[in-house]
This record gives sequence, structure tokens and C-alpha cells, in this order.
Amino acid sequence: MRELGGQWGSRRKKRKIVDANEFGDALPVGWKLLLGLKRKEGRAWIYCRRFISPTGQQFLSCKEVSSFLHSFFGFNNVRQPDGRGV
Repeated sequence: MRELGGQWGSRRKKRKIVDANEFGDALPVGWKLLLGLKRKEGRAWIYCRRFISPTGQQFLSCKEVSSFLHSFFGFNNVRQPDGRGV
């Protein structure tokens, strides 16, 4: 996590806030991710704890972000990757 840009979200350096565009262009510009570090049985991995909008609103899941973006942009019949409509 040290190599990622952004700012640490905790003193113990277990959480970091980074720009979402460092991981692709799935979210609009200005969105951030709160990443966490988990350790178990000698292994460590990074996971997404929160999605943070440009206004500071926080979301726990991709589904919450998707619902927010659909309501914000006013999409009614958006196609899912599997071809089904919402």
C-alpha cells in the first residue's frame, strides 16, 4: 500500500484513501476508494472498505454506488454487462 498515492486514513497505516481512477475508469472522475489492509494466517491483502463520492458521501458496496449513479444521472433502462436491462 506504500506505493499507492493518496493519504493514509489511519495512524497504524491499515487504511488509505486513493483516487479510484488509479484502478481504471469505472467510476467518474473525483471518486475515491478507502482501501484496507487485512492480515490472516501470515497472508495480507488489500480490499475496498468504502467508495467516496466527490461530495464526500460514502458507500459500502458497488451496488450502492451503482444505484446512486443511476439516480444521479437519471438512467432508467441501463444495460447490464450480461445484456439484461435494469
